[in-house]
Amino acid sequence: MATKSQHTKHRKTKKMAVSSIISLSLIGLILVGLIGGGTFAYFKYGDSVKASIRAGYKVADGIHEADFHATKPTTVYGQNSQVLKEFKKAQYRYLTYKEMKPDIYHALIAIEDQRFYEHHGVDIQGLVSVAGNYVLSRDKRGASTITQQLIKNVYLSSEQTLNRKVTEMVAAQALEQKFSKQQILEFYLNNVNYGRGAAGINTAAYMYLGKSINDANLLETATLIGVTNNPAALDPITHTDAAVARGKVILKAMYDQKYISSSRYHAALNETFKPDYHPNNVDNTVNDNQIAVALSSATEDIMRANHFKFQYIFPDQQTQTAYQSHYSAVYKKTYQHLLAGGYSLYTNIDPKLQQSMQQIVTQAMAGYTAKNPQTGNFTKQASMTVIDNKTGQVVASIGGRGEATNKTYNRAILSLRQPGSSIKPYLAYAPAFDSGMLETDKMSDKRPNNNYPNNFGNISYGTITLKKAVAVSDNVIAYKLALKQPDITAPLTKMRFIGLDYRDNNPIISVGGFTRGVSNQDMTAAVATLVNHGNYREPTNVNKLVQHNDSTDQTLYDHADDAATKVFRDDGAYLTLDAMKSVLTDPQGTGAAAKVPGYRYVAGKTGTTDDRKDFWFTGATPYYSIAVWIGDDTPSAQGQEIATVTQQIFSQAMKQLVANKPVVDFERPSSVRVVKNQLISQASDQAKQLATRQRQNAAVIAEQKTWLANHFESLQYKISAGLTLSAEEQREQQVLADIDAMTAFQLKAGPTTDNWDVFKTYYYQQALDDLSRVKRTSNYNSLHERIIAVYASQETALDKLKDEVARQAAKEDADAATPSDTDDTDINRDTGTTTSASSSSRSSDQEASSSSESSSTTDESSSSDDNAANSSSANNSESSSSDTENN
Repeated sequence: MATKSQHTKHRKTKKMAVSSIISLSLIGLILVGLIGGGTFAYFKYGDSVKASIRAGYKVADGIHEADFHATKPTTVYGQNSQVLKEFKKAQYRYLTYKEMKPDIYHALIAIEDQRFYEHHGVDIQGLVSVAGNYVLSRDKRGASTITQQLIKNVYLSSEQTLNRKVTEMVAAQALEQKFSKQQILEFYLNNVNYGRGAAGINTAAYMYLGKSINDANLLETATLIGVTNNPAALDPITHTDAAVARGKVILKAMYDQKYISSSRYHAALNETFKPDYHPNNVDNTVNDNQIAVALSSATEDIMRANHFKFQYIFPDQQTQTAYQSHYSAVYKKTYQHLLAGGYSLYTNIDPKLQQSMQQIVTQAMAGYTAKNPQTGNFTKQASMTVIDNKTGQVVASIGGRGEATNKTYNRAILSLRQPGSSIKPYLAYAPAFDSGMLETDKMSDKRPNNNYPNNFGNISYGTITLKKAVAVSDNVIAYKLALKQPDITAPLTKMRFIGLDYRDNNPIISVGGFTRGVSNQDMTAAVATLVNHGNYREPTNVNKLVQHNDSTDQTLYDHADDAATKVFRDDGAYLTLDAMKSVLTDPQGTGAAAKVPGYRYVAGKTGTTDDRKDFWFTGATPYYSIAVWIGDDTPSAQGQEIATVTQQIFSQAMKQLVANKPVVDFERPSSVRVVKNQLISQASDQAKQLATRQRQNAAVIAEQKTWLANHFESLQYKISAGLTLSAEEQREQQVLADIDAMTAFQLKAGPTTDNWDVFKTYYYQQALDDLSRVKRTSNYNSLHERIIAVYASQETALDKLKDEVARQAAKEDADAATPSDTDDTDINRDTGTTTSASSSSRSSDQEASSSSESSSTTDESSSSDDNAANSSSANNSESSSSDTENN
C-alpha cells in the first residue's frame, strides 16, 4: 500500500509568501475578535498582539541549528581555567532524520499535525476552526503545529496566553523559512521532553525500553510518541495502561490517514508493550555554592540576551504576581536549557578560597548542634558572601554550614530574610548625605507619635549627630530621614534587590520592616556600592559566558563590558562609610566585636530583627565587602550572643582576606574635603548655595508678583472701568477729602436757627456725588459707610448743641423772672408788675446779644454758602480734570 509520504513532496520552504505574512499578522487579531468580543477586543488588545508579533521576529533572529544539537556539554571553568563541572542532557542519543524509520515521524504527524506538509509553520485553517469552536463552546482542541511546538519547547515558556501564542506563530513561520520539513521533524523528535529527563525519542526508547527506537515495534513506537502529550500522566513505567491506550489512538490516526495499512494496524493492536527501565546516570546535581552562583548568573544573562525585561518593584499585587509567575517559568526553562549543554562559563571561582571561607563559618557555628529531624540539617544556619571591591565580583558564597546533606541549597542567593538595621545606610543615611546633610548635623530621636518605631530597649539618646545615630543604631532618626525621601525603594531598585514587594513602598523598611526580605548577596553588593563611590555592579562570579553554535561561538556576557549603575553620589557614599566606621570605634557602637586585628579602616553595620530572629553584620575594608547572616531556616528567636558570632565571622574572614595587604583607608573622593577635622561634602556646599539662591529667588519672585498684581489690576480697571487705576485712586482720595471736610464742619445753632442745611446740602451731598464716581466695589462700600457714619455723628452733635442752647435760654428766662432786692424797683400800679432797670438793661443786652448772635449766624451761614459754592466749584473743576485725563 502506498503511503501518504510517497505522494508528498518534502520540500524546503524557500520564501514565505506575502499573503502568509499578512495572514499571520492578522490571525492574532482575528482570534482576539472571535474569542475576546469583536471590535471592542480588537481595540483593546490590538497593540498587544502587534507587540507579540515583533517579539516573534526577535526570537526568529536568534534561531540557530546548534540550538537543537546539544553536542557539547555546558562547562564551568574556574579561576585558572580548570574544569569545575560539566552539565549535559541525560544520555543524549541523537538520531538524524535519515536514520529514523518512517513510522516514527508518521506517528507524530498523524496525531499532532495532519497538515504538516501543507502549511508554512502555522495552520491557519485549523486555527480559525479552533476559534470558531471556542465561540460555539465545542471542542477546545489546540491548533499548534509541530513547528510551533518545537518553538515553544526550545525558545518560549509554557504560559497559556494569547501574546505567547502570537509570538510562537511568528517564530514558527521563520523557522520554516530556515529549515526543511525533514529538519524540523528531526529537531522536534530529538528535543521534546519524554519525561524523567529524557530529551528526544531515541533517548526515551533506551530509557523506557532498553533499545533504540528503530528496534521498537509499531505499538511501542506509537506509545512513546504519545508520552509527550503529558509525560507525567502517560509515564510508561507508572501509568503503562494509559500510555498504551494513547498509543492505540495514535495507531488509529495513522491508519485513518493511510500511513499504515489495515493489516499493519490490526497487527500492531495485538503487539505488546513491555517496559524495561534503564535510568540515566548523568549527575547534574549542583553541590557547590559558587557553581550555583555561576549558573544563576548565567541563566539571567541568557534571559537578558533573549530580551527578557527584569523588574524589581511593582505597583500592585496583580502586576507582581504576573511578573513572578512569568519570571519563574522563563528562568526554569532557561536554566534547564543551560544544563542541557552548549555553553562555557568562565568564572573567577577559587576553590581554595571558597573552602577556607566555608571553614570559618563552619567552625564559628560548631557549638550549635541541634538538627532538623526531617532533613538532617542543622537547625541554626548561616550564610556569607564576599565581594572583591575592585572587580565587583563574588569571590566566595557560603550558603550554609557545609553539612553533606545541605550542599545543594545556597542561602546566600536563595533565602530572603529581614535585614533589621543593616539596611539603614542605604535607605536613610546615604540619601541624607546625598541631599547635603553632614555627619555632624544633629537630630532629635523624640518620637512625634506612636507611628514611629522605638529604639532597642525603648532608649532615647536625645539630640545626637547623624554619625552617633549610625553608631548606636538609632531607629527613630533613621525613620525620620527615610520620611524625607520621595521614593524610599529607589536605591534598592537600582541595586536590583530581588526581594522587593509592592507593599514595601513604606519608610518602615528603613529599619528593616520588609514584606519578604533581602538576600545576603544583595546586601553584600550594597556595601560594595558604597566603597565604589556609589556605583553599583551586579554581583556575579562569571567572567564570560559563551554559547557554542554550529561553527561559531557567541559571547552572551563579558564582565569587562558590564557597566556600573550610579546609585549614590560619591561624597554621600563616602560620608556613609565614614559614619559606619563609628559602629566599630564608638564606645557605644554596636559592632565592636567585628574589629579586624591589624587593620583599622573598617566600616560596618549590625542588624537585628524583631524577636531576634535574624542577626546580620555587613561591612567592608577598601579591599572586600562581606555580609554575614545567622538564623533558623524557619524564623525563630535567637540568643543575643548570636550578634557577636556574626561579627566574629566577619572579623576572621576579613582578617584572612586582607592579610599581607597594605593598610590603607577608603579612597576619599575629590568632592569631600576636611575642614577642622570635619568632613565637608560638595553636596552640603551645593545645598547651602541652593538655599541662598532659593531665598534670593523667592524675594525676586515676590517682587515680581507684586508688580504683576498691580499691573494686572491697573489693566483690569482700564478694560472694565474705562480709566486707569491711578485715576480711580484719585477719585477715592477726593471722597476721603470730602469725608475729612464733613468731619471738620463747625456746627452752629441758636434758639431758632442752625447751619445743618449747609452741612447736608453742600458737604454731605458733595461727598455722595464724588462717591458715585468710584468704581471699585469694595472701596465704594467702605467709603459709603464712613460718609454715613460722619453724617450720623454730626447729626447727633447738632442735637446736643440745640439742647444746650435751649437749656441756656431757659436758665436766662428763669433768672429774669426773679425779684430784685435793690431800691431801683418801680411799681406799676396799673399792672401790678415791677420793672428793674438792671433787668431791663440785661434783657435788652440779651436781645441785643441774641440779635447779634443771629446776625453772626446768618453771616456765617452766608460765609458757609460761599465756601460750599467755592468747594463745589473746585470739585467740579477737579472732576473735569480727571475725566479729561482718563479720556
